[in-house]
Formats: sequence, C-alpha cells, structure tokens
Amino acid sequence: MRDDIARNRGTSSTFLPSPLAAATACRYGPGGRLTRQRTITGDLDPFRTLITAETAPKSSSSGGTESLLNGTRCSTDGSSPTALDAIWVTDTTGATAEIRVWRAPCLAVLYGGFGPLVPGRALLERLDTVLGAISGG
Repeated sequence: MRDDIARNRGTSSTFLPSPLAAATACRYGPGGRLTRQRTITGDLDPFRTLITAETAPKSSSSGGTESLLNGTRCSTDGSSPTALDAIWVTDTTGATAEIRVWRAPCLAVLYGGFGPLVPGRALLERLDTVLGAISGG
C-alpha cells in the first residue's frame, strides 16, 4: 500500500497529519473487479477525522474492544478479499495514502503497512453512503 503521507508525520502517530485536498473511494468485488468508484466531495475534514479515528489503535481499557485482529482469513494468512473498499487520499502537501477496508471474508482496515484493525461502524456506513450498500449486506 502506498503511503507518501508518512514523511509528513514527523514524530506524530496520527495517520493523516495534514488536511485532505482530495479523496476517492473504490469498491472491488470477487476477482478484484472494480465495481464502483466515487470522488468524495465537500468538506473533507470530517472524513479525515473519521479515518484518523479508525486507524488509531484502540485499547480495551478505554471501554472499547481490542482492534487488532489475529490475521485469520485476512491479509496476513495469504487469503484474498472477495469484497474490498479502497480509499485514496491526497493531503494539502500533495502526498497520497491508501487505506484498504476488507469487507469479506473478514472486516479489516489496513493502511501504510499497518493493521489489520477492526473497522468501526461509522467508517463502514460512510463508505456505504459514498459507494452504495454492499450486495447481500
């Protein structure tokens, strides 16, 4: 996965440290076939905030659930997604990054070599708003 934005982080652990200038979401189905692609328009700051929240490791001590997956049926065991959303973002410095959201056979967020993390409902709903509901889901 491409992560040109990493050079802008410095000592920050925030995945997207600079405001976004553009964002595009793509949905892929079985066999890696592109089924939908949409540019995300309007104020991108709420979308950046959502992605930043989704890519921050969550701790069970904060009352949430542990977000790191064991990799079973996800990318770390060599399997391939049968449903995948990819988000390409460009920040105001011109740097880009890709965030992959596996929808099947498991739910996982992978970005910049990190993950898998369990995606939150807000991110899944936002992607379904942009790209349409997943067939059968």
